[in-house]
Amino acid sequence: MRPVVIYVFLVLCIKTFRQNVVNCHLIPATPTWSDLRTKLVPTLVPPVCVDSRNTDSLEADTAMPRLFRERNGWCVYSARLWLALELKGVTNYHTVLMEPLEDTYDGSKNENEDIRPNWFGDLALPQLQLADSTGVLHCGATELSSIQLLKKLDVMFPDSKPLWPPIDDSDGKACCKVEDIAYVSNAFGDEVPTDIARESSRAAWLFCKEEGYRLDTLPRSTFEKFLNAAEDLLSNYGGPFFCGTSISAADVVWAPLLERYAAQLPCLHDNLTPRAGGKWPKLSEWYQAMDQIPVYACRIKGDAPSWRKVLFVDPWWPKPDLWHPRHTVGPKGELRLSEQQCCQVYDGASIYPFPTNIWTEYSTSRPFVSPNGPGSEAAQIIIRNHLSIRKDATKWFEENGYICSEEDTDAALRTVVLLLSLSDYQNLSSKNEAILKSSAEDENVSLMLLYLDSRICVPRDVGAPSAATIRQLA
Repeated sequence: MRPVVIYVFLVLCIKTFRQNVVNCHLIPATPTWSDLRTKLVPTLVPPVCVDSRNTDSLEADTAMPRLFRERNGWCVYSARLWLALELKGVTNYHTVLMEPLEDTYDGSKNENEDIRPNWFGDLALPQLQLADSTGVLHCGATELSSIQLLKKLDVMFPDSKPLWPPIDDSDGKACCKVEDIAYVSNAFGDEVPTDIARESSRAAWLFCKEEGYRLDTLPRSTFEKFLNAAEDLLSNYGGPFFCGTSISAADVVWAPLLERYAAQLPCLHDNLTPRAGGKWPKLSEWYQAMDQIPVYACRIKGDAPSWRKVLFVDPWWPKPDLWHPRHTVGPKGELRLSEQQCCQVYDGASIYPFPTNIWTEYSTSRPFVSPNGPGSEAAQIIIRNHLSIRKDATKWFEENGYICSEEDTDAALRTVVLLLSLSDYQNLSSKNEAILKSSAEDENVSLMLLYLDSRICVPRDVGAPSAATIRQLA
C-alpha cells in the first residue's frame, strides 16, 4: 500500500474515532423504561380505552359511560360522537375500539367472531352506553340516529357544556337558535351524495357504489355541489362556524367529512382544494376556526399522511401485481398529490412546532395529558404501549428486510422517547440540540423513526400534533 494511501486511511480512521467519541459524550446513557415512566408519565392515568380484539373480559354492564367506536378513527359517525363528547368536556367515559363488520371489499358482512364481544352482536358503530341500570346501547350509526343522539347528549350529560345550542358564558344566553342547528345539521344529509356513493366507514362518500364502477371516484361536480352547499350555509350565519361565532352541534355534524375531504379530494381531482379559499372563502375560514379548537386540533383531527394513506389501501385502489404495476392500472392507481403536496393543501404548512397556547388549553383541562407539549405526549403514549410497539416494529423490520436485534430495537425505541421529550422545549441548549442531532443520526434510531412514520395512524394512535413531532424527527 502506498504511503499516501496509508496516510489518508489513518486520517479517516482518526476522524471517525473522534466523531464517535464526541457522540458518546453527547448521547446520554439510554434510560430504562422505568426511568422514562417516572420522568415523563403523569401519575393520573388517562380514561380507559380498550381494543375489543385484545380483551376477553369486556362485560355487558358498565359502571362508567362507554363509547363504542370504530377503532381506526375513520368512521364519520364515530368521529361525530367522539368530538361531541370531548367538546362538551365529558372526560369520565370509557372507550371501546371495535372493528366495523360491513366494510369489506364486496360490501358483505365480516363474519369474524373474534373481533367483538358476543353480547355486542352485529350492531353498527358507534354506540353509546350510559352508566345506568338499563345498560341500553344508544345507536349513532345512521344519519338520522347520529343527529338524534347528538341532540340527546345535552340531556344525558346535563353538567357538561351544551352544544344544542351552545351557551354564552358571559350572559348565559344561547349563542344561536335551536332551529338553526337543526336546519344546518339536517342539511348535511340532504347534500351528501348517498344516492350514488358507496357507504364505507373507511372512505366515506368517495367512490361509486354502482356495480362495475366500485373503484371509481365520484365525479368532480358531485364534490363541488357538496362544498358549495357548505359555503352557502356558512354564509347564512356570518361564520366562522356553521351557526355563528360559537361552535355547535352543527359543526360536529359537518366536521368529520369536511376534514377528510380537505385531504382526500385533492388526491382524487386536480386542484379540488376545499381549504384553499378562492372558490370557498367561508369554508376556508371555518377550517381555520376549527384548528383553534383545542380538543379537535390536539387529538381528534386526523393528519394528511393518514387520510392520504387510506386511499392506498385495497379495495379503494386496484392492487398492483407483477403483470399490472401501479403506473399501468389506470387513473384509479395513482393519486394526484404526493404526501408532501397533500400536507401542503391540508395544513398550509407544517404544524410543527404546534402553537403553545392551544396545547396549554387542551392539557390544562386534561391532567392526564402532558403539559410540556405534543412531543412529550407522544413519548408517554409510546411508554404505555412500548411492548406492543416493539413487537410490531420487530415484525415490520423483518418484513422490510432490515436487520435490528431485539435489544437494539428496544434501545432505539427508548432513545426515540427521549428525543420526543426534548423536542417540546422551544429554547434548547446547544448540548440538547447536539443530542437531538447525534441521536437522530444513529442507524437504529433512524430506522425506528422510519417505522413510526410509516405505521402511525392519526387519530387512531395519537393526535396530529404528536404525530407531526414524530414525523419531524424522522
